[in-house]
Amino acid sequence: MVNDGMHGGFYYPNLGSDHEKLCPTLTRRAYFNQGDIHEKIAEDDLFIHKDEAVRFMRSCMEVKGCPPQHSERLALNLLEADYRGHFSHGLNRLAMYVKDIESGNCDPVATPSVIKESASTALIDGKNGLGVVVGEYSMKLAIQKAKEAGVGWVCARSSNHFGICQWYTQMALEDGFLGISSTNTSPLVTPTRAKTPVFGTNPISIAVPGLNGDSFILDMSTSSGYGLGMAVDILCGLMSGSQYAQNIRKWTNHDVAADLGQCFIAVNLEEFAPGIPDRVQSLMDQLRSMESVDTKNPVQVPGDPERAAMDTVDDEQQGAIKYTPDHITSYRKLAQDLGVDPMRPIQRDNSIDEAAHWVD
Repeated sequence: MVNDGMHGGFYYPNLGSDHEKLCPTLTRRAYFNQGDIHEKIAEDDLFIHKDEAVRFMRSCMEVKGCPPQHSERLALNLLEADYRGHFSHGLNRLAMYVKDIESGNCDPVATPSVIKESASTALIDGKNGLGVVVGEYSMKLAIQKAKEAGVGWVCARSSNHFGICQWYTQMALEDGFLGISSTNTSPLVTPTRAKTPVFGTNPISIAVPGLNGDSFILDMSTSSGYGLGMAVDILCGLMSGSQYAQNIRKWTNHDVAADLGQCFIAVNLEEFAPGIPDRVQSLMDQLRSMESVDTKNPVQVPGDPERAAMDTVDDEQQGAIKYTPDHITSYRKLAQDLGVDPMRPIQRDNSIDEAAHWVD
């Protein structure tokens, strides 16, 4: 069993050979196919300020024809994953987006549209655009419908990888709503007694507000039980009319469009029992106060590990993300290939190193 570093869940060895391609330490083998790159990276060069990481990712997308507003949303989405400690879904995914645009399998300028809708539901055509553009459009619509009808349920098709699920459920939290988001993905999970992977890790996030910003934020893959993954594929793939199960391409296949299906739900808690945030806070406080089997590590609730990761970035690392040597080496090479300025490391005085350069 291997911690996936993605959604607070776990990968299991029977997920198939493609599992290794999602590991951040194998970025180069997964996406670059450059062969072995040998470069010693100094410890100080691993620390990249959040603003600098966003600048770099935005520049890489814009040079590939992505509009500035789309590039900005994608860069902030990927940065949030790294900021929260989910390194597999942040900078690590940038090269995949670049390759999808280069191969013509993702339209960086596309904007989604409504196919049909009711007072509380909608079906969205993502038009093969960036997943974050489709996802934000869909969740905003779900939130608007929740304000008017109590519940908003939106499904999107013809979408692409949309980053971490909690990016969208946090949008619902901003309005004090319960939020749910999910997506189907490339086949990696094998049904019980089957020999062939059928479902993706198919992540799902559920977020419910507590008090003073202390919210329940679950973000997990569903690989621990293929029935969960199947349920997500029904919500995302079948209900939206997108690809599903084994019909979805592998992430390493850039010859066809992903055509992912995604689901976004917002619920106005005012339509239910009073004081739900207080009750959620009480539940979280009860769990955190429980005696731990490990005195050095207290009991946590979903969202606590991410909050700890963000505190480390802000309080101990001067607002910088600490990447791996593989990240730095690979993305210096990407910067060189695209002709953009590479990421510059932060210095002890919180300034950017102007002398940083890419590897020849």
